[in-house]
Amino acid sequence: MRIAVNKTRKIKVRAKNTVKNDRTFSIRFEANQAKQEKLS
Repeated sequence: MRIAVNKTRKIKVRAKNTVKNDRTFSIRFEANQAKQEKLS
């Protein structure tokens, strides 16, 4: 049982990290888009 709990916890942590990465990526992407619009 303990192993299963650890596995689910790892999956949850991984999911949280991917959400964080997606958020930072989208923010960075939007910043790049704004820069390109200013240049063009």
